[in-house]
Amino acid sequence: MKKMPEHAGPLLNAIDEKKILTMDELNNIPGAQSRMTVFRKLKVFNYITSYSDSSKFYSLKRTAKFNGLGL
Repeated sequence: MKKMPEHAGPLLNAIDEKKILTMDELNNIPGAQSRMTVFRKLKVFNYITSYSDSSKFYSLKRTAKFNGLGL
C-alpha cells in the first residue's frame, strides 16, 4: 500500500465500517472536498467499483470476496 495521504483516515474508517459506499456518501466524509480528492485517497487503498450501475458503488479489494465466477 502506498503512503496514506493526509486526512485519509476518516475515509478509510468509513469504508471499513460500511464496506460499500456510493460517491455521495464518500463526498460527505470529512476531508473529502471533491470527487477528485476522494479518487486520490481511494487510489492509495486499492479500491474497486461496481461494474454495473455506472460504477456507483465503491469498496476496497481487501474487503471484497469473490467466488470462481467473480461474484
